[in-house]
Amino acid sequence: MHKLATFVFPPCLTQAPLPRTLAEYTASADLTEMGADFEQLALAGTLFDDALITTQNAGALLSCRGGYGALQRSDMPLRLTRSTRRADIRFACTQAVNLTRVEQEDYISLIALDRDCHVQHRVQLGAKSDISMATSLDRLPHDECTATTSDPSNVIPFGAIRRARQDWQTSDVGWHLNDFLLQRGHLRFRTLPYVGRNKAWGVGLGILPSFMTFLSDNAISTTRMVVGDGLIHMDVGVLKTAETYGDVVIVGSGTRRFALDIKEVRHAWVTSQKGCSQLDLYDDEGSALAIIGTDPYTQVRGFADVMFALPALRN
Repeated sequence: MHKLATFVFPPCLTQAPLPRTLAEYTASADLTEMGADFEQLALAGTLFDDALITTQNAGALLSCRGGYGALQRSDMPLRLTRSTRRADIRFACTQAVNLTRVEQEDYISLIALDRDCHVQHRVQLGAKSDISMATSLDRLPHDECTATTSDPSNVIPFGAIRRARQDWQTSDVGWHLNDFLLQRGHLRFRTLPYVGRNKAWGVGLGILPSFMTFLSDNAISTTRMVVGDGLIHMDVGVLKTAETYGDVVIVGSGTRRFALDIKEVRHAWVTSQKGCSQLDLYDDEGSALAIIGTDPYTQVRGFADVMFALPALRN
């Protein structure tokens, strides 16, 4: 079990560790396959009022309470909502994200599975109005859940490198985030060493715990993002508290939480594009776990200075 699966962040609709697979749900809940249409949930979610929305992978977790922000497919411009009651979800137009409705005694959940058939996105609903909206969603064809792995080959497509070098500085932030929707950013990770000087560079991992605490202690507003298969959950603003539990660092404010399991992070890259900077975090296979980026509504230069101050790895 992933270490983050054992953390329950209040306020929550359950006080027990949440199931991470459909099989774990089967014994205690009624399951209804809703189909491979995340856009339907993204639209309905804008009407949720008090849902607990969580996205997680093996190394990162992002959680907030309220509803979804405006619809945001990968072919749309990036939108970030500063409301503490809205979760911004950017999702791929071309990749199926299967949904399942889980009905339990006092609440229901809508869950989406990742490529390994683990729960990557969960919406817990307890309010009557939210439950009514969720149960009205149509059932659509369900794609088979098949486990896949990132291409382990060390051969990097020349076309991908050329595209990244040509478009890096001229493309907007949404275009860069779309890289993470394709195989969880694996191809982006492989091209980073070749995009050019002062555009991407690796940094040491030992600084991560103190870096997250520094952002919290100094009230630096950032955009936190957790990457799933075909979706990215985003949260923007200041998180005022920081706590450490072993290798897990949790920063939060109110009902918003961002957690990072430092041991799962094996690669960290600072990337700078079109005046915006961000820290991309990857696992040992080069799949993206999380991104800590600029808050576009605040002093972008100040966050960039923090990024440039991180200890760069020597080539």
